[in-house]
Amino acid sequence: MYRTIIFYHLIILVLGCGQSTENVPEAEQGDVYYFADEAASETRVVANQSASAEAVPVPPPETEGFEKKIIRNGNLTIESKDLKSSRTRLDPLVVFYSGYISSESFNDQEDQLSYNLTCRIPAEKFDLFISGVESGPDKIVSKSVNANDVTEQYYDVKIRLENERQVEKRYLELLGQARTVKDILDIEEKLGKVRQEIESKEGRLRYLDDRVSYSTLNIWIYQKKDRKYEPADRDGFGQRLKKSLHKGWQGFVDFILFFLNLWPLWIVGLLVWRIVVYISRRSRRKKK
Repeated sequence: MYRTIIFYHLIILVLGCGQSTENVPEAEQGDVYYFADEAASETRVVANQSASAEAVPVPPPETEGFEKKIIRNGNLTIESKDLKSSRTRLDPLVVFYSGYISSESFNDQEDQLSYNLTCRIPAEKFDLFISGVESGPDKIVSKSVNANDVTEQYYDVKIRLENERQVEKRYLELLGQARTVKDILDIEEKLGKVRQEIESKEGRLRYLDDRVSYSTLNIWIYQKKDRKYEPADRDGFGQRLKKSLHKGWQGFVDFILFFLNLWPLWIVGLLVWRIVVYISRRSRRKKK
């Protein structure tokens, strides 16, 4: 298109040397106006292509007819009489339903032992897995399951991702047409920002796909410890008497050492007493 415009403009310039535009036939003037309008249109398209993806309005996605995207999570609290056996029973159950344990922790507290597990199970087998856990010999203390519909969010991100990819494609075309270093650097900078947005949205879609495909069940299994009364061992009379005498002697020694630590006060007190005695004797002599 650009070559056609340039070629036609050259012809017009040659013809213009011999005659003014007023003498150009109306048909040719119409062609000139046509190509001028088309060139302006091309300029506007290039300007629009330089706009970022965020400037592209994205209407809310119509979720009707699309596959539903549901994220399901659950919590299960189990009281066990044999914690080790209950924990061991979960492993084959998780494998049977094609799941995996993403995290696990063990706690040994003063009054109980417990396991915290996070199980990821394929969404279509999630309810069967929960039923399998509940069918065991342990007591189910509490249970909760919730579902979060992310269909609109998922397809909104997907549509925006497609728009970003179209913008990336247009930037690549512009990059191939750029002739100056400034234009190349400017397009590459904008292209880098668009690719960052693409990577971010692709990561978001992968996260949502993972959460939708695999449901999450948090399991807390605990076993209460048996608390038996054990009287504290006490020493016999002789041993206790020996300790009492020792503590008494230590107290007496501490008392003596305390007063010895006050020796500067004893010296000051002695000097004050001597001064008082001297003054009192001198006053009595004067009276006589």
